[in-house]
Amino acid sequence: MSVPKSQRGEGKLVLHVELRKLAAHTLTKTRNAKKFGSSATYFIERDDAGEVVAIEEKRSASRESLARRIEDAAIGAGECAWRANDIRVGEHGEGWPERKALQEECIRHLDAMLWLLNVARQACGLSGKETKHWADMVRACRNLARGWRDKDVKRYGRIR
Repeated sequence: MSVPKSQRGEGKLVLHVELRKLAAHTLTKTRNAKKFGSSATYFIERDDAGEVVAIEEKRSASRESLARRIEDAAIGAGECAWRANDIRVGEHGEGWPERKALQEECIRHLDAMLWLLNVARQACGLSGKETKHWADMVRACRNLARGWRDKDVKRYGRIR
């Protein structure tokens, strides 16, 4: 007999599912060349007769660098959560410090991502609506990660 949807609890892997969605959304958004593409400046050299001798392209990598840092934060958060979930805490607390450190690193990646999105909104001309949706996804993941860490603190914090 199945449990009605309204009475179901939250699954244990919700954070991992949400982090995967966040990473996929982030990669889709940062691949948008109109928003995160680099701007190019062209320098044209001419000889004495006025003929074009060389065209040099100089790219500004600041937007690409910002996109890469946002991607790294999203993927880093997912990786830390995944690795932390693989650590089994023993009866005497072995593995707990490493698991907690990875959970906190996951949260730090998500905090950094919020800051980077704030910068990207102004630097890359992202709309308020798309930035709000993206930031809401990050905040939801951060809240899930904090809840997981706090639950583990209650569970394993007294094993010392």
